[in-house]
Amino acid sequence: MKLRLKFWLATLLVLPALCLAVDLQVNITGTSPELTKAIRADLHLQQATTEAKLTEARIKNLYLLANEQIIATLQAKGYYNSTIASQLVEGNKWIATFTISPGKPTKISSVNIALEGPGQNNRKLKSAITTNKLILGHIITHADYEDTKDELLSNCNALGYLQAEFTESVIEVNRSNNTANIKFKINTGTQYVFGKIKFIDGVYPDEFLARFAPFKPGDAYELQKLIDFQTNLESADLFSKIRFDPLTDLNDPQNTTVPIDVRLTLKPKNRYSGSVGYGTDTGFRGSLGWLHRRTSTDGHKISANITASQVRSTARVNYIIPGSKPATDKYILGILAQEEDFDELYSRKAELSGQKVMKRGKLESLYGLWYFTETFRIFNGAPTLNKKYLLPTVRWMWVNVKPSDIYEIGTRCDLRLRGGVQGIMSDNSVAEVEANAKQIFGVTEQMRLLFRTSLGAVVSRQFDILPPSLRFFTGGDESVRGYAYNSLGPLANPGDPDSNTGGRYLFVASAELEHRLYQDVSGVAFFDAGNAALSMKIPLAFGTGVGVRYKTPIGKFRLDLAKPLNTVVNKHWRVHVNFGADL
Repeated sequence: MKLRLKFWLATLLVLPALCLAVDLQVNITGTSPELTKAIRADLHLQQATTEAKLTEARIKNLYLLANEQIIATLQAKGYYNSTIASQLVEGNKWIATFTISPGKPTKISSVNIALEGPGQNNRKLKSAITTNKLILGHIITHADYEDTKDELLSNCNALGYLQAEFTESVIEVNRSNNTANIKFKINTGTQYVFGKIKFIDGVYPDEFLARFAPFKPGDAYELQKLIDFQTNLESADLFSKIRFDPLTDLNDPQNTTVPIDVRLTLKPKNRYSGSVGYGTDTGFRGSLGWLHRRTSTDGHKISANITASQVRSTARVNYIIPGSKPATDKYILGILAQEEDFDELYSRKAELSGQKVMKRGKLESLYGLWYFTETFRIFNGAPTLNKKYLLPTVRWMWVNVKPSDIYEIGTRCDLRLRGGVQGIMSDNSVAEVEANAKQIFGVTEQMRLLFRTSLGAVVSRQFDILPPSLRFFTGGDESVRGYAYNSLGPLANPGDPDSNTGGRYLFVASAELEHRLYQDVSGVAFFDAGNAALSMKIPLAFGTGVGVRYKTPIGKFRLDLAKPLNTVVNKHWRVHVNFGADL
């Protein structure tokens, strides 16, 4: 009996709430799907359709506000001459219907941005105060208008005008011709300047670290200079973490100095590396590396590398000294020992070098002096010689890489000049020039075209006694595919393909079409031509084929199947395997 009583009491309590709850439907017609979606998102009456306990009174109150909310949304989307016919039908399900005629959209007829205050004549600021969102002839939207306001103030702040503010920002709408005139007026305020730079790392002296800064205290504050400062410190390869703390009190307009605290976390003193791999030019190969960061000196480093393969082994030690602009300049003192042994050619070389490397924008310049002694045999039966050379060398390299989500595209060019004079620590006089270029074009989003070429010439009255490192050889993964590594060139014995003597002149050209197949996998078709010769009349060898590329975060894996087209000795297909960067 008690259970039945409790059941009926609960039913009586819930029943009024069930009777009061009503259903609601909102119909919107006359607008595009995109505009309808925006209206529904802003309309409180639409949002109420999902309420569990919606009452008639709430529906009526929200319905009274609906027209005003719809008009606000339409104006935010650029429709200022809209009309709305609305109707609310009561019943078991309440139905609110809005028939909208949005009218013609309002388009931008003028955008005026004016500066006033101390920075009104600053050329950098004038060029930065632009907008790519408010375009003449386009529909005015409040979102673009507000984004532009934020962008304009951000541009002012980035150039040191941290107190910049709008004194006027308005949209003047002419409803009769559906146009809008937009006006902005910005008071720049005083331009802030960089203050003292304080480095917090406890190892390197401030005088050394300050050389990475592209500004000095008292220079106009610019955000890009802080970004460049961080990039410069990262390029030093000394720090694992870099944090900037600009210490600015914007509540004190009289203090326009921005001191900078730079917090640095050092990388370990020693870095060890190792790798194993395979390339058809070199066979199986491996390498070991060691880098030592000397904290007792101003950023000096020692690097040592040992690489070994089936045709070449090299040991190299470099001592690296930062230049006056340590982010872009450095001095390198090096020592190298190298042995090569492939086919009939044998070479053993010891080398000392000193060079200065400078980078200005996309151009890297190298000026150096190389001294080496080389013991060699060009082919079986040739005498084993030892020669010494002192070679002043200059090299310029220009790289322009364009950002791309799928492919790396851009240009790489380099030119090297070197030479020695007999009697000045050189056994005979020699001059050499070598130029390389590579251009990668984007054809479509999924396809690109690669061109590369190499040209070289060496001048010496005693070419017959020049070591292999001063001669030109070609053929292999990075030159003319379809041929073995360094197999192309003049032959001492025409019937012996292994008696390549190397040439005075070099010419290589290649074209490659690459098409993306699936994610990081692409296919290529290529055609290569080139040779090394003793005269400028170079008999070209041709090779063609297809291949596969696999893109990884650290480089591209390449697998090519190539066929030589005009060789007499070997016309078999040849596999080429390689790994490295595109540019």
